[in-house]
Amino acid sequence: MEKHGVLRSDLEHGRDLPGVRSLLSATAATAHAALREATRILREATRIVAELPE
Repeated sequence: MEKHGVLRSDLEHGRDLPGVRSLLSATAATAHAALREATRILREATRIVAELPE
């Protein structure tokens, strides 16, 4: 929050400020990247398991 110049009270009061928008955008981008990586890992794990001998 500090990096974006956002105070907790800005979020608590739902203030529509450039810093709040920037913080929300950065947080969403981080979450999206984590989900993409998790999807990649799950696909790889599924492939590996499928290749195991029965």
